Amino acid sequence: MRVVLLLSGGIDSAAAGRVLVDRGAEVVGVTLDLGDNRCCQLELARRICGRLSIPHYVYNLKERFRTEIIETYKKRLYTGLTPNPCPECNLRIKFLTGLRIADEIGADLFATGHYARKRRGDGWELLEAKDLRVSQAYFLALIDQRILDRIIFPIGDLMREEVEEIGRGIGGEFLSSQEICFDPELLERPGEVVDRNGRVLGRHRGYYFYTIGQRHGLGIGGGTPFYVIAKECQENRIVVGSREELLTTRFRVGGIHWISTPPRLPIRVEVRVRYQSEPIPGEVGSGGEVFLDRPHFAITPGQLAVFSKGERILGGGWIDA
Repeated sequence: MRVVLLLSGGIDSAAAGRVLVDRGAEVVGVTLDLGDNRCCQLELARRICGRLSIPHYVYNLKERFRTEIIETYKKRLYTGLTPNPCPECNLRIKFLTGLRIADEIGADLFATGHYARKRRGDGWELLEAKDLRVSQAYFLALIDQRILDRIIFPIGDLMREEVEEIGRGIGGEFLSSQEICFDPELLERPGEVVDRNGRVLGRHRGYYFYTIGQRHGLGIGGGTPFYVIAKECQENRIVVGSREELLTTRFRVGGIHWISTPPRLPIRVEVRVRYQSEPIPGEVGSGGEVFLDRPHFAITPGQLAVFSKGERILGGGWIDA
């Protein structure tokens, strides 16, 4: 079995490589050159491939990453959203490229170091990793059947400690995990911080540097805590208020993607509105409305809402409002 392994230089993709080699797969290591970012380290990836005794190739995606991910991220910031670039980067940059390379070299599959699993059911189903502490299935909620048919997750059935032990066996240095892996290089554009009544409370660096629910870094003194409750892009103002104003049970999601056959709506699901947020029971309606059984704090436009049932990820979509 020939497998293309997407390597970042981190311990997870390195451990995935070791698992595949130990299973007897013919592994071809590929690192995506995304330019000046903290996601992939070419030299570290090359050394890892040397220690695994597998070939290593570099695929230049600098321009695509800049135009499709970084520039899109900046445009969404300027419209007042708090975008999460990782799900789209996984799908549009990493997975589609992995699939293309696998086709080009006649590989059966391609692999990544994501903590996730898949199984046959209603078509292919995406599952949380065995180790829920580090599961990354949330970021893969936009994946489709074409990708799931060819992708594998070699460390999805391992605990984090097992991956770390494999890493120690490989030896050497690994790239540390990152959240957003690039600097969007935004210029400051100072403006007013106001309350609901328009009373000026302070100054900010530019509305796009702030997110709904943010409390720290607002430059507002006093005893009562203030949170960002709205961003007025045209006026370059951010509006602050109380925590209670950010508790809601209802929001809208645009362009919902279902991984398998779209279900009949409405449907009962568990909902996550950020990677680290707890799943909350709720209902997805036919018009993209999501109704939660209990209030959630700071549901933020631009973030990915992910729907699941137990360990199975059903799909997700971008929060509109």
